[in-house]
Amino acid sequence: MKKSLVSVIITTYNRADYIKYSIDSVLKQTYDFFELIIIDDGSTDNTVDIIKTYNDKRIRYFYQRNFGQNFARNYGLQLSKGEYAAFLDSDDVWEINKLEKQVAILDKHRNIGLVYCATAIIDRYNSIVGKQKIYNYSGKVTKQLLLLNFLYNGSCAMFRINDSLYKIGMFDESIKRMTDWEFYLKYSVHNEFYCIPEYLLKYRMHSSTMSFNYMDYLASGFKILDKFFRNKDLPASIIKYKDLAYAMRYRYLAQRFLDNGKYIEARAYIIKAFAQTGNIIWEKEGIFTFIKCFLPYRLFKFISYLKKYLCQEIIRLRAKGA
Repeated sequence: MKKSLVSVIITTYNRADYIKYSIDSVLKQTYDFFELIIIDDGSTDNTVDIIKTYNDKRIRYFYQRNFGQNFARNYGLQLSKGEYAAFLDSDDVWEINKLEKQVAILDKHRNIGLVYCATAIIDRYNSIVGKQKIYNYSGKVTKQLLLLNFLYNGSCAMFRINDSLYKIGMFDESIKRMTDWEFYLKYSVHNEFYCIPEYLLKYRMHSSTMSFNYMDYLASGFKILDKFFRNKDLPASIIKYKDLAYAMRYRYLAQRFLDNGKYIEARAYIIKAFAQTGNIIWEKEGIFTFIKCFLPYRLFKFISYLKKYLCQEIIRLRAKGA
Protein backbone atom coordinates (compact mmCIF):
# COMPACT_ATOMS: atom_id res chain seq x y z
CA MET A 1 0.00 0.00 0.00
CA LYS A 2 1.35 3.41 -1.01
CA LYS A 3 2.31 5.59 1.94
CA SER A 4 1.71 9.33 1.98
CA LEU A 5 4.85 11.45 2.22
CA VAL A 6 4.78 14.07 4.98
CA SER A 7 6.88 17.21 4.63
CA VAL A 8 7.92 18.18 8.17
CA ILE A 9 9.15 21.77 8.19
CA ILE A 10 11.22 23.14 11.06
CA THR A 11 12.09 26.84 10.92
CA THR A 12 14.72 27.98 13.38
CA TYR A 13 16.60 31.03 14.56
CA ASN A 14 19.23 30.74 17.31
CA ARG A 15 17.63 27.74 18.98
CA ALA A 16 20.81 25.73 19.61
CA ASP A 17 19.62 25.00 23.16
CA TYR A 18 16.44 23.27 22.02
CA ILE A 19 16.56 22.22 18.36
CA LYS A 20 18.04 18.80 19.11
CA TYR A 21 14.92 17.90 21.13
CA SER A 22 12.73 18.94 18.19
CA ILE A 23 14.70 17.03 15.57
CA ASP A 24 14.88 13.91 17.74
CA SER A 25 11.12 13.96 18.26
CA VAL A 26 10.67 13.88 14.47
CA LEU A 27 13.23 11.15 13.79
CA LYS A 28 11.67 8.93 16.49
CA GLN A 29 8.19 9.07 14.96
CA THR A 30 6.40 5.74 14.51
CA TYR A 31 5.41 6.94 11.04
CA ASP A 32 8.72 7.16 9.21
CA PHE A 33 7.79 8.16 5.65
CA PHE A 34 8.63 11.83 5.86
CA GLU A 35 11.14 14.41 4.76
CA LEU A 36 12.49 16.83 7.35
CA ILE A 37 13.12 20.27 5.89
CA ILE A 38 15.03 22.58 8.22
CA ILE A 39 15.10 26.27 7.30
CA ASP A 40 17.71 28.17 9.30
CA ASP A 41 16.61 31.81 9.33
CA GLY A 42 20.06 33.31 9.77
CA SER A 43 21.13 31.78 13.08
CA THR A 44 24.33 33.18 14.57
CA ASP A 45 24.78 30.55 17.30
CA ASN A 46 25.92 26.95 16.78
CA THR A 47 22.58 25.70 15.42
CA VAL A 48 24.21 24.49 12.19
CA ASP A 49 26.83 22.48 14.12
CA ILE A 50 24.08 20.59 15.92
CA ILE A 51 22.23 19.84 12.69
CA LYS A 52 25.43 18.57 11.04
CA THR A 53 25.73 15.86 13.71
CA TYR A 54 22.79 14.04 12.11
CA ASN A 55 23.35 11.55 9.33
CA ASP A 56 19.84 10.90 8.06
CA LYS A 57 18.94 11.16 4.37
CA ARG A 58 15.47 12.42 5.23
CA ILE A 59 16.94 15.67 6.58
CA ARG A 60 17.34 18.60 4.15
CA TYR A 61 18.98 21.70 5.61
CA PHE A 62 18.80 25.20 4.10
CA TYR A 63 20.29 28.44 5.39
CA GLN A 64 18.91 31.88 4.55
CA ARG A 65 19.40 35.43 5.70
CA ASN A 66 17.24 36.54 8.61
CA PHE A 67 14.03 37.31 6.70
CA GLY A 68 11.65 36.11 9.41
CA GLN A 69 9.68 32.99 10.28
CA ASN A 70 6.92 33.49 7.70
CA PHE A 71 9.43 33.79 4.87
CA ALA A 72 11.16 30.66 6.15
CA ARG A 73 7.90 28.72 6.36
CA ASN A 74 6.94 29.71 2.82
CA TYR A 75 10.38 28.66 1.62
CA GLY A 76 9.90 25.31 3.33
CA LEU A 77 6.53 24.81 1.65
CA GLN A 78 8.01 25.64 -1.74
CA LEU A 79 10.71 23.01 -1.20
CA SER A 80 8.31 20.35 0.05
CA LYS A 81 7.62 17.19 -1.93
CA GLY A 82 4.99 15.69 0.35
CA GLU A 83 1.25 15.22 0.08
CA TYR A 84 0.88 16.53 3.64
CA ALA A 85 2.78 19.21 5.57
CA ALA A 86 3.39 19.70 9.28
CA PHE A 87 5.25 22.58 10.91
CA LEU A 88 7.28 22.14 14.08
CA ASP A 89 8.80 25.11 15.88
CA SER A 90 12.42 24.43 16.79
CA ASP A 91 11.76 24.54 20.53
CA ASP A 92 8.67 22.30 20.52
CA VAL A 93 8.47 18.50 20.74
CA TRP A 94 6.10 15.87 19.31
CA GLU A 95 4.95 12.66 20.91
CA ILE A 96 6.28 9.68 18.93
CA ASN A 97 2.89 8.79 17.37
CA LYS A 98 1.82 12.29 16.36
CA LEU A 99 2.44 11.85 12.63
CA GLU A 100 1.00 8.33 12.57
CA LYS A 101 -2.31 9.40 14.08
CA GLN A 102 -2.68 12.46 11.86
CA VAL A 103 -1.74 10.67 8.63
CA ALA A 104 -4.31 7.96 9.42
CA ILE A 105 -7.09 10.57 9.55
CA LEU A 106 -6.06 12.34 6.35
CA ASP A 107 -5.61 9.05 4.47
CA LYS A 108 -9.01 7.76 5.55
CA HIS A 109 -11.06 10.96 5.18
CA ARG A 110 -10.39 12.72 1.89
CA ASN A 111 -12.81 15.49 2.84
CA ILE A 112 -10.57 16.52 5.76
CA GLY A 113 -7.98 19.14 4.91
CA LEU A 114 -6.36 19.68 8.30
CA VAL A 115 -6.06 17.59 11.45
CA TYR A 116 -4.85 19.02 14.76
CA CYS A 117 -4.09 17.72 18.24
CA ALA A 118 -4.08 19.04 21.80
CA THR A 119 -1.16 20.95 23.30
CA ALA A 120 0.73 20.30 26.52
CA ILE A 121 3.08 22.98 27.86
CA ILE A 122 6.66 22.21 28.87
CA ASP A 123 9.37 24.29 30.49
CA ARG A 124 13.03 24.64 29.55
CA TYR A 125 13.75 21.32 31.27
CA ASN A 126 11.13 19.41 29.20
CA SER A 127 8.81 18.99 32.20
CA ILE A 128 5.08 19.33 31.56
CA VAL A 129 3.82 22.37 33.47
CA GLY A 130 0.32 22.68 32.04
CA LYS A 131 -2.13 21.71 29.33
CA GLN A 132 -4.15 23.86 26.98
CA LYS A 133 -7.89 23.35 27.05
CA ILE A 134 -9.08 21.03 24.30
CA TYR A 135 -11.64 22.52 21.92
CA ASN A 136 -12.96 19.56 19.94
CA TYR A 137 -14.08 21.29 16.76
CA SER A 138 -14.33 19.31 13.53
CA GLY A 139 -15.85 19.98 10.10
CA LYS A 140 -16.27 23.56 8.90
CA VAL A 141 -14.76 25.53 11.77
CA THR A 142 -14.21 29.03 10.34
CA LYS A 143 -16.71 30.62 12.73
CA GLN A 144 -15.12 29.01 15.79
CA LEU A 145 -11.60 29.89 14.63
CA LEU A 146 -12.63 33.49 13.98
CA LEU A 147 -13.74 33.89 17.57
CA LEU A 148 -11.00 31.85 19.23
CA ASN A 149 -7.65 30.50 18.03
CA PHE A 150 -8.34 27.04 19.43
CA LEU A 151 -5.29 25.57 17.66
CA TYR A 152 -3.08 27.81 19.88
CA ASN A 153 0.08 27.35 17.75
CA GLY A 154 1.49 26.12 14.45
CA SER A 155 3.09 22.89 15.65
CA CYS A 156 -0.12 20.97 16.39
CA ALA A 157 -1.48 20.62 12.84
CA MET A 158 -0.97 18.60 9.69
CA PHE A 159 -2.64 19.70 6.46
CA ARG A 160 -2.97 18.73 2.84
CA ILE A 161 -0.83 20.51 0.29
CA ASN A 162 -3.72 21.02 -2.13
CA ASP A 163 -5.20 23.50 -4.57
CA SER A 164 -6.56 25.67 -1.77
CA LEU A 165 -3.01 26.88 -1.06
CA TYR A 166 -2.99 28.51 -4.48
CA LYS A 167 -6.31 30.20 -3.70
CA ILE A 168 -5.41 31.56 -0.28
CA GLY A 169 -1.67 32.09 -0.65
CA MET A 170 0.84 30.99 1.94
CA PHE A 171 1.96 32.80 5.11
CA ASP A 172 1.59 36.58 4.97
CA GLU A 173 5.14 37.87 5.38
CA SER A 174 3.93 41.33 6.42
CA ILE A 175 2.36 39.97 9.62
CA LYS A 176 4.66 39.45 12.60
CA ARG A 177 2.34 38.07 15.31
CA MET A 178 -0.35 35.36 15.32
CA THR A 179 0.84 34.19 11.92
CA ASP A 180 -0.45 30.64 12.52
CA TRP A 181 -3.95 31.98 13.15
CA GLU A 182 -3.87 34.01 9.93
CA PHE A 183 -2.82 31.00 7.83
CA TYR A 184 -5.15 28.41 9.36
CA LEU A 185 -8.06 30.86 9.36
CA LYS A 186 -7.96 31.38 5.59
CA TYR A 187 -7.23 27.66 5.08
CA SER A 188 -10.41 26.82 7.02
CA VAL A 189 -12.61 28.62 4.46
CA HIS A 190 -11.85 25.93 1.86
CA ASN A 191 -11.14 22.90 4.07
CA GLU A 192 -12.69 20.85 6.85
CA PHE A 193 -10.77 20.35 10.10
CA TYR A 194 -10.55 17.33 12.40
CA CYS A 195 -9.55 17.27 16.07
CA ILE A 196 -7.61 14.45 17.72
CA PRO A 197 -8.30 15.21 21.41
CA GLU A 198 -4.95 13.89 22.58
CA TYR A 199 -1.89 15.77 23.84
CA LEU A 200 0.51 14.90 21.01
CA LEU A 201 2.39 18.23 21.07
CA LYS A 202 4.61 19.66 23.78
CA TYR A 203 4.83 23.42 23.39
CA ARG A 204 7.80 24.99 25.14
CA MET A 205 7.16 28.04 27.31
CA HIS A 206 10.21 30.14 28.13
CA SER A 207 11.22 33.78 28.35
CA SER A 208 11.04 34.57 24.62
CA THR A 209 7.65 32.87 24.14
CA MET A 210 6.14 34.60 27.18
CA SER A 211 7.08 38.11 26.09
CA PHE A 212 4.08 40.23 25.14
CA ASN A 213 4.35 43.24 22.89
CA TYR A 214 0.91 44.79 23.19
CA MET A 215 1.19 47.01 20.15
CA ASP A 216 2.37 44.12 17.95
CA TYR A 217 -0.59 41.98 18.98
CA LEU A 218 -2.98 44.89 18.61
CA ALA A 219 -1.78 45.70 15.10
CA SER A 220 -1.48 42.11 13.88
CA GLY A 221 -4.84 40.91 15.21
CA PHE A 222 -6.85 43.60 13.49
CA LYS A 223 -4.72 43.47 10.36
CA ILE A 224 -5.55 39.77 10.07
CA LEU A 225 -9.27 40.42 10.49
CA ASP A 226 -9.22 43.35 8.04
CA LYS A 227 -7.53 41.20 5.43
CA PHE A 228 -9.78 38.20 6.07
CA PHE A 229 -13.02 40.14 5.65
CA ARG A 230 -11.80 41.79 2.44
CA ASN A 231 -12.08 38.36 0.83
CA LYS A 232 -14.97 38.71 -1.63
CA ASP A 233 -15.51 34.95 -1.72
CA LEU A 234 -16.52 34.71 1.95
CA PRO A 235 -20.00 33.22 2.36
CA ALA A 236 -22.70 35.23 4.11
CA SER A 237 -22.74 32.60 6.87
CA ILE A 238 -19.23 33.78 7.87
CA ILE A 239 -19.58 37.51 7.13
CA LYS A 240 -22.38 37.79 9.69
CA TYR A 241 -19.83 37.11 12.46
CA LYS A 242 -17.63 40.08 11.52
CA ASP A 243 -18.65 42.36 14.39
CA LEU A 244 -18.41 39.55 16.92
CA ALA A 245 -14.95 38.60 15.62
CA TYR A 246 -13.70 42.16 16.15
CA ALA A 247 -15.36 42.31 19.57
CA MET A 248 -13.64 39.08 20.61
CA ARG A 249 -10.30 40.51 19.52
CA TYR A 250 -10.93 43.56 21.75
CA ARG A 251 -11.91 41.21 24.59
CA TYR A 252 -8.76 39.18 24.13
CA LEU A 253 -6.61 42.31 24.41
CA ALA A 254 -8.56 43.44 27.48
CA GLN A 255 -7.80 40.12 29.15
CA ARG A 256 -4.10 40.31 28.27
CA PHE A 257 -3.85 43.85 29.67
CA LEU A 258 -5.73 42.68 32.76
CA ASP A 259 -3.32 39.77 33.24
CA ASN A 260 -0.43 42.21 33.21
CA GLY A 261 -1.94 44.70 35.66
CA LYS A 262 -2.80 47.37 33.08
CA TYR A 263 -6.35 48.09 34.25
CA ILE A 264 -6.95 51.38 32.44
CA GLU A 265 -6.09 49.80 29.09
CA ALA A 266 -8.10 46.68 29.92
CA ARG A 267 -11.21 48.73 30.66
CA ALA A 268 -10.81 50.72 27.45
CA TYR A 269 -10.68 47.57 25.31
CA ILE A 270 -13.54 45.74 27.02
CA ILE A 271 -15.70 48.84 26.43
CA LYS A 272 -14.68 48.75 22.76
CA ALA A 273 -15.69 45.09 22.65
CA PHE A 274 -19.21 45.80 23.88
CA ALA A 275 -19.46 48.88 21.65
CA GLN A 276 -18.62 46.71 18.62
CA THR A 277 -21.55 44.40 19.36
CA GLY A 278 -23.69 43.70 22.38
CA ASN A 279 -23.77 40.05 21.32
CA ILE A 280 -20.47 39.53 23.09
CA ILE A 281 -22.48 39.41 26.33
CA TRP A 282 -23.51 35.89 25.31
CA GLU A 283 -19.85 34.86 25.22
CA LYS A 284 -19.05 33.65 28.75
CA GLU A 285 -15.51 35.03 28.78
CA GLY A 286 -16.75 38.37 27.48
CA ILE A 287 -19.00 39.12 30.43
CA PHE A 288 -16.47 37.68 32.90
CA THR A 289 -13.72 39.92 31.52
CA PHE A 290 -16.06 42.92 31.74
CA ILE A 291 -16.79 42.21 35.41
CA LYS A 292 -13.12 41.68 36.26
CA CYS A 293 -12.12 44.93 34.55
CA PHE A 294 -14.43 46.97 36.78
CA LEU A 295 -13.95 45.20 40.08
CA PRO A 296 -12.07 47.23 42.73
CA TYR A 297 -8.38 46.39 42.48
CA ARG A 298 -8.08 44.79 45.95
CA LEU A 299 -11.17 42.65 45.40
CA PHE A 300 -9.86 41.52 42.03
CA LYS A 301 -6.50 40.54 43.54
CA PHE A 302 -8.24 38.67 46.38
CA ILE A 303 -10.45 36.70 43.97
CA SER A 304 -7.42 35.90 41.79
CA TYR A 305 -5.48 34.68 44.84
CA LEU A 306 -8.43 32.62 46.07
CA LYS A 307 -8.89 30.99 42.67
CA LYS A 308 -5.20 30.09 42.51
CA TYR A 309 -5.24 28.73 46.06
CA LEU A 310 -8.32 26.58 45.45
CA CYS A 311 -6.86 25.16 42.26
CA GLN A 312 -3.66 24.21 44.08
CA GLU A 313 -5.66 22.60 46.90
CA ILE A 314 -7.72 20.55 44.44
CA ILE A 315 -4.55 19.31 42.75
CA ARG A 316 -3.01 18.47 46.14
CA LEU A 317 -6.08 16.58 47.35
CA ARG A 318 -6.35 14.62 44.11
CA ALA A 319 -2.69 13.66 44.34
CA LYS A 320 -3.15 12.63 47.95
CA GLY A 321 -6.21 10.54 47.06
CA ALA A 322 -4.30 8.80 44.27
